[in-house]
Amino acid sequence: MKHTTDERYESAENLEPVDPPRAHECPAPTLEQAAELLISKLSPALQNVCYETAYLQQRITLWAFIAGHLLRAYENGVIWHPVLDPSWSSEFGMRGVRPPVETPCEQCGVFYTPRRWKQRFCSSPCGIAAGTVPVTPEPVATSPNLVLNVRL
Repeated sequence: MKHTTDERYESAENLEPVDPPRAHECPAPTLEQAAELLISKLSPALQNVCYETAYLQQRITLWAFIAGHLLRAYENGVIWHPVLDPSWSSEFGMRGVRPPVETPCEQCGVFYTPRRWKQRFCSSPCGIAAGTVPVTPEPVATSPNLVLNVRL
């Protein structure tokens, strides 16, 4: 049912505006709060550069600034080789946070250590057998006039 513009706004005329939730009322941090926490682990000089670039120059949120740099790193092929501050390893114990866990293959049941995120099978043959990997059949000649070039 289509409404005219006036009909849509008539029902909302008497509603009071809703205040956004305050930080102490939110049980989970917002993306912006999480971004601020990440930036707080950088040197003060780099923190200033991040805030100035995001808020003053680009006029974007801090989380979008961080996510944008992750996208650029992925597009440039450098996301797999991050630059790590040596103090992070000792201060936050980042190395070995989550060691690889052996997982059973969904096809054959053998335990293996996944090399990819959300990997379900231990090998390509198991993935093919489970029907998750498309197999392209070889083209078959159907022409009766096909001449084979065979040496005897």
